[in-house]
Amino acid sequence: KFITDEQTDLTIYGLEAAAFELTLFTENGETQTLRIGKVLPEQPEARYAKWMDDYSVFTVPTEWAAEFELDSDSLRNRQVVDEQLSRISNLTIASGERQIGLGETNTQWQVVRPARWDAEPASIRPILEALSSSVILEFVDNPTALQTEQIANAPWVISFSTGPQTHTLRIAQPLADGRL
Repeated sequence: KFITDEQTDLTIYGLEAAAFELTLFTENGETQTLRIGKVLPEQPEARYAKWMDDYSVFTVPTEWAAEFELDSDSLRNRQVVDEQLSRISNLTIASGERQIGLGETNTQWQVVRPARWDAEPASIRPILEALSSSVILEFVDNPTALQTEQIANAPWVISFSTGPQTHTLRIAQPLADGRL
């Protein structure tokens, strides 16, 4: 429903501090921002909304607008290792002074460190599958000094290569609840 097409005080419609904004980016670099207000107490099925570059104020269905109430973490990939297993060609697992290095040549895995020998394929597959099936339970975007230190001094370091790119995963000591 269109409410007004004239310049108006946005506080009347709860749009000065909108519940959220949806910004669309066009191919030519322009943006359009839709400001969506809180649920209307007198009309819970509707919310006020307004394009920022236009005076018009209108309502949109609450159900439709609810689709945009996202937690940014819900859009993040939760796989610890986001690579196809077939692309991994080198793998190093280090714990303190102990290191095991594995390399794949012509679909045959070899142990390359501490000494060189052919690796048992049935033993390599579960390691790669454990990497690929690991999921992130919680993101820590602003680690504390203690968390930063724990990662810097992690007792386990796993490195793997996918072509020319090398990835490193540091695993700290388990937390009190058992998470790593």
